[in-house]
Amino acid sequence: MVRTVAKALALLVAVIGIAARSASVAGESDYTAIAVVPQEIYLYGPRAVQRVVVMGTLPDGTTKQITQGLEYTIENPAIAGIENGMVRPRREGSTTLVVTFGSLTARATVRVEAMTDQVIDFQRDVLPVLSKAGCNITGCHGSPRGKNGFRLSLFGAEPDEDAVALARDRYSRLVNPVEPEKSLYLLKATATIAHGGGKRLDKNTDEYRLLVEWIRSGAPLDRLVDVELERLSVFPEEFLCEAGQQQQILVTAHYSDGTVRDVTHLATYTSTESSIATVDEQGLVTTTGTGEAVIVIGYGGKFATARFLVPQELPVPFPDLKPNNRIDELVFAKLRKLNIPPSDLASDEMFLRRVYLDTIGTLPTPDEVRQFLSDPDPNKRARVIDELLSREEFVDFWTLKWCDLLRVKPEFPIQLWPKGVAAFYRWIRQSIAENKPYDQFVRELITASGDRYRNGAANYYRATSMRDPQSWAEMTATTFLGIRIDCARCHSHPFEAWTWDDNLGLAAFFQVGLKRTPDWGNEVVYWNPAVRVRHPKTGEVVQPRFLGGQQAEIPQGKDPREVLAEWLTSPDNPWFARAIVNRVWYWLLGRGIVHEPDDFRVTNPPENPELLDYLASELISHNWDLKHIFRLILNSKVYQLSSIPNKWNAHDTTHFSHYPPQTVDSRTAFGCREPGL
Repeated sequence: MVRTVAKALALLVAVIGIAARSASVAGESDYTAIAVVPQEIYLYGPRAVQRVVVMGTLPDGTTKQITQGLEYTIENPAIAGIENGMVRPRREGSTTLVVTFGSLTARATVRVEAMTDQVIDFQRDVLPVLSKAGCNITGCHGSPRGKNGFRLSLFGAEPDEDAVALARDRYSRLVNPVEPEKSLYLLKATATIAHGGGKRLDKNTDEYRLLVEWIRSGAPLDRLVDVELERLSVFPEEFLCEAGQQQQILVTAHYSDGTVRDVTHLATYTSTESSIATVDEQGLVTTTGTGEAVIVIGYGGKFATARFLVPQELPVPFPDLKPNNRIDELVFAKLRKLNIPPSDLASDEMFLRRVYLDTIGTLPTPDEVRQFLSDPDPNKRARVIDELLSREEFVDFWTLKWCDLLRVKPEFPIQLWPKGVAAFYRWIRQSIAENKPYDQFVRELITASGDRYRNGAANYYRATSMRDPQSWAEMTATTFLGIRIDCARCHSHPFEAWTWDDNLGLAAFFQVGLKRTPDWGNEVVYWNPAVRVRHPKTGEVVQPRFLGGQQAEIPQGKDPREVLAEWLTSPDNPWFARAIVNRVWYWLLGRGIVHEPDDFRVTNPPENPELLDYLASELISHNWDLKHIFRLILNSKVYQLSSIPNKWNAHDTTHFSHYPPQTVDSRTAFGCREPGL
C-alpha cells in the first residue's frame, strides 16, 4: 500500500513538473513557426462550420497547440467570419484566413460553396445529432423496446425507421411543425419538461437550431441528399506530447460526392486509457499520465482513432540497442518514443526453457541443456531454433494448437464424433508436417466437400454448434480475419462499421448442404445451390458480398465458396495475412500486436502498426510460409528479452519491453514458462 501511494505521488509530482515546464515555454519567443489546421477550409452550405487549430513548432521540432495570444483575420469578411476559432460561411467565394501569434504568421485558404442549399437531410444532418445526444444507445431509446413509446434503432442502424419513429409514429406526437420549439422531442431533450435521460441538448447550439429548422420544414422522411459517408479523417492521427498537455482533435467526414464536413462537434469520443489521457465531448484531449492512449472516434457509423504518446521522464540516456532483425528495429523505435528501456536479454537457461515450451511444448532434456550451455558458438540460439522448427514434436504441438482453433472436438457442442476428429486431426497434422502454404491451407478448408470421415477438411462445416450460413460466416471471419461480426447478426456493431447486411452478405457465400450417410454420425458436405440466405426483414434473397467491399460476381455453375476463398486468401486482403501473423505473435509472446488476436477493428488498433505490416509482408513474400514467421520472431531480441522487468518498464504490459510470464496449458507442460514465477 505504501509503495502504491509513493508511486502515485511520484507520478503526480512528475505531471505537475511537466505541466509547469509546458506553461513556461508558452511564450511567443519560444516558437519557431506556427501552422493552421486545416490548411484548406471548405465550407459547403449555409450551416457548415470549421473549427481551426493552431500548432506551434518548438526549436526541438516538437509541436504544441496554441490557444492564447492568437489574432484571427479573414481577408474578405463578406465571404466568411471567425469567432472562438470557428469559421462560418457568409457568401460563396474564396478568401484567406490569417493567424498571427506575435511575430509569427500562418495562413489557410477558405472556400465557400452552395450557400443556397437549404436542404436538411435526416440521415446526413439530423441522425448525427440524435446519436451525439445519446438518444439511440442501449438503456435509452435505442433499447429493444425503446422508452415511453419512443424507440430508435440501436446506434442509428436503421435511419429510415428512425425518421418515421421521430416524425410520424403515434400521430406525430413528438414534432410540431407549426410551433417547432414546442415539439415534445425538443422539450424533453432540452429538459424544458421532465425527461428521464436529463438534458441532452442546449438551445443555444447549432444542433438545436438544425432540429428546429427540420421540424419547421415538415420533418421530411425521404432521403434528400444521395451521398454516402465513406470515411473519417482525424487530426492528429498520432501525437507525441507531455503529461499535462491539451490537444484539440479535429474530425472530418468525407462523402461519396467529394465533399467534406467538419464533424468534430458531432463525433463521439472515448479514451482507451483514461489514466493516460482523457477526452471531453468536444474532442479536447488532456494527457494525465505517461504511456500510450488511443482516442476512439465515432460518427455516422464510421470510426477512426488518434494515438497520444506520452513518454516518461528517463534520467539516464536511452540504451543504445543493437537489433537482431527488423522486428527489433520497429519495437525498439516505439519504446524509444515512450522512453521505456527494454529489459536485458534472457539468460541461456531462461531462453532455452522458453523456446522449447513455445515451439514443441516440452522442456529440454538434461543432456540438451548441458550441450547448449557449454556451446561457445555465438549463433547457438539461431541454430537451436532451426532444430526445434524441424522436429516432429513441433508438428505435434502445433497440430494441437490448430485443433483448438478449428474446434476439433468429438462431443457436445461440436459433435464431430471420434471418426470425424481422427480425420480432421490427420488432415491438420499432415498440412503442418509438409509446411503447407497458409493460403492453401485455408482455401482447402473453405472449399472442402465430400465425406467428412474421408476428407478431414470437410469437418470444418461440422465444427460449429449451429450449422447454418451465418454461423459459418461468423466462424470464418473470426478464425481467418480476426473480425467479430457476431454482433451484426442482430444489429449494427457498436464499435465498428459492420452491419446486418455485412453479416448476411458474407453468409450468402456458404451454399452448403450436409447429407447423412449410412455410416453412423457421418455426413457428406456438398455445394447446394438451393441454399439461399434471405433477409429476415424483407424476405429477399441476399447476394454474396465481401466484407467491407462490393457485391461478389459468381460465375454460372461455380461454387460461391471458391470465389470467397480467392478473396479471403488474396495478398490484397487487408486482414488475412495480418490476422495470422498477429496470432503467431500472440502464441509466442502471450499478447497480440492487436489484442485480443480475433478482435481486429478500427477501434482496437494494433500496438505497433508498422510491425504488423512488416510481418504480413514477410509472410506474403515468402509464399505464405508460417515457419518463416516463427523463425523471425524467435530470433528477435524482443522475443529473447528477459521476463524480469527493470524499474522503467515494470508498468509496461503492451509494448513488449520484456517477455511476459505466462502459464502453460497442462496438456503440454506444467508450471510457468519462466522459473520462479
